[in-house]
Amino acid sequence: MRIKWILLLASTLLLSGLPVGTEQRAQAAACGSASNEVTVLSDLPSKVSSAARGSTIIVCNNTYSNAGTITLSNTTAATSASDTITIRAETQGGVELTGKLTFKLSGSSYLKLDGFYFNKVLHEGTDSLRQVVVFSNCDYCTLSNNYFYSSGNKDTTVGSDPALTNGASTHIVRFESGTEFSVIENNTFENSISQSVGIVNGTSPNLNTNNTVRWNYFVNIPSTQTVWGSATTNGMEPIQIGQSGSTSNFNIAEFNLMQNVIGDASEMISVKSSQNTVRFNTFRDSDSRVTIRLGTGSLIEGNFFFNSNGVRAYGDNHIIKNNYIQNPQFSGINLADGNATSHPSSTGTVVMNNTIVDQSGPYNSLYIGNNASNIKVYNNLVRKSTTGEAYTQSATGTSSIDFQKNLSDVTGSATAKSANITSGITTAATNLVASGELFRTPSSGIVLSHGGVELTGVIEKTGTYSTDMDGQSRGTTIDIGADEYSSGSIVRKPLTVYDVGPTGNWWLNKRSDGRYAIDGGKDSYLEAEWFMNKSGAFDLVNDSSRSGGAYMSIPETAGDHVSSIWTEYGLDVTNGGSFDVWMLASAADNGSDSFQLSVDNGTAVDAVITYNSGFVWRKAYTGLSLSTGQHSLKVIDREDGAMVDKIMLTKNTSHAVPAGNGDTALYPKHPQIVAPGF
Repeated sequence: MRIKWILLLASTLLLSGLPVGTEQRAQAAACGSASNEVTVLSDLPSKVSSAARGSTIIVCNNTYSNAGTITLSNTTAATSASDTITIRAETQGGVELTGKLTFKLSGSSYLKLDGFYFNKVLHEGTDSLRQVVVFSNCDYCTLSNNYFYSSGNKDTTVGSDPALTNGASTHIVRFESGTEFSVIENNTFENSISQSVGIVNGTSPNLNTNNTVRWNYFVNIPSTQTVWGSATTNGMEPIQIGQSGSTSNFNIAEFNLMQNVIGDASEMISVKSSQNTVRFNTFRDSDSRVTIRLGTGSLIEGNFFFNSNGVRAYGDNHIIKNNYIQNPQFSGINLADGNATSHPSSTGTVVMNNTIVDQSGPYNSLYIGNNASNIKVYNNLVRKSTTGEAYTQSATGTSSIDFQKNLSDVTGSATAKSANITSGITTAATNLVASGELFRTPSSGIVLSHGGVELTGVIEKTGTYSTDMDGQSRGTTIDIGADEYSSGSIVRKPLTVYDVGPTGNWWLNKRSDGRYAIDGGKDSYLEAEWFMNKSGAFDLVNDSSRSGGAYMSIPETAGDHVSSIWTEYGLDVTNGGSFDVWMLASAADNGSDSFQLSVDNGTAVDAVITYNSGFVWRKAYTGLSLSTGQHSLKVIDREDGAMVDKIMLTKNTSHAVPAGNGDTALYPKHPQIVAPGF
């Protein structure tokens, strides 16, 4: 312990009126002693039913197994958000729920479930309820800040196709029986074995309408065949809105991040009802796509797709606009070949101001399918170099397909359009400008003749055509594609793990089996606070100014060279070799400017950081050997007072000092449970 800290502690105690050496700490009563606290989940229904409006009920930290169905209801009149009854964990993530459990929020309004860790909550087909959370006739209810890991319905024994009947196509969270204006927000769904969120249509007058799914993280969802076997080719999409097309539901999926999602390789968001909105979401490294399977009049707007397969639509009178689709394998936008039964052909749909760049597979980038009619294709931009056409109109049964002011930037083996498109496509270089992970409109703009076609009135849900993918205002002469060149402030951007999921990122430390996919061909960033394990006084310090909202610190009182103080990160390395280790770090003084590093519990080496008043990047170690395969990397105490915010691993020995907080950190991938073991 350094003298300056002893003096500071002494002065603090003297100012408080307490003699030095007196403990200044109030002893908190154990959770469960207050009337609004529960230690047994079966006590929750009575607590909720008798709770005063605007109150909070606390579930004490513990692990609760096989609690069965917990029905939560309060029929006291409620009229505003201030009347919300909140049921929350004592501390976020401190309540772990496992086994068979269903929270059913029923026959109420303004209830909120917050801060729980659902760890392998798994049902079977014989259970009366096969969902983890059910909203049933629950208006203005909220599910927030929860982590659902490897949960769903594991039944493999009921029905002619058990996975479809009970497993892959049932829901973890389900809206039913007349739920309106309710919200699912800031949750993480990882390794789901069923559909993560399902909003069923309901039956008039008990429709499920005007609900919102937002700011959630859906990650590491494997293929249905991986989990359920080769015969299962449907289900496990993160969000399903409706099951038949005739009902208008007006539900919204917005500001969600989906990453490494496969499912049935067809649907990430599945829309099967009418008048819904899918907007401002980000899709990364996912084999599936946004699909309008049934219904009419839905809006797909302002979504970002990276290495993901864009939009597929059936049905009538949809609007698909301002979407940015980069490096899809299949068609970026596909008004798919229809049939007379479950996949209706497109009629009256508008596809405008979308950007599709660098499609990787030998497919057509923007496709208008069989029997489509009265389709408007305006102001789109396609850049393509692989085999296939930038714009394609099927030769089978299509009619009144109106192409206007579209741009085709084709090179290599790509062609601009199919032969039956006679106008409305201009072939020219776009000169898009790389900006971070996006390709943007250059300062000169991208306009054709007098700019793009502007649609107003009935064709726009908002009645105006005013903004681009970033939320920036479009000029009077609008640019082609999703991006309008503008010096105005960016309102929306592609989402990362930092933007979504439970607040405070507590869920990132709930599991000790995660591994980071380290590719020696790329720079790999790790958030120090997203560790696999830790030991001793290596503290997580929440700080909104730091990358990821927190950093790791060894207190000045911990002592130097304490080998039992460490954080550990699981690595799964490809293209292994010799890596330099950079750290975004800080030190309390020049006697606090180092850690040690150890690979696979081998000999520890010194990693030197910089004594500075703030966090700065420094190459802390050169030549750390990481062969291809799985490894453990430990950061160990060498000098107390050292702090680390972020770690970067690179094989580039001449790498420049990273700017700012560096690139987006990797997210650790956890093992997937697989039927029939579960």
